[in-house]
Amino acid sequence: MITPNKSFEISALSEEDLQYLGFDTSGLDDSTMERIASKMGDNYCDQLYWDSLQVIAECMGIPKVES
Repeated sequence: MITPNKSFEISALSEEDLQYLGFDTSGLDDSTMERIASKMGDNYCDQLYWDSLQVIAECMGIPKVES
């Protein structure tokens, strides 16, 4: 059984992620990383999250509540 209102992490942002894309991270601080992560989270939720969750839940055979 799921613990009510428990959240499960789906992603994390690291300095290495930016370096992988070729960015110079030597001038970054935690505040900047937090702002990037927040913007990434907003973007993901606005563009992909709900559609992806729907497809994955259906593929896993999770039944929907009948209305």
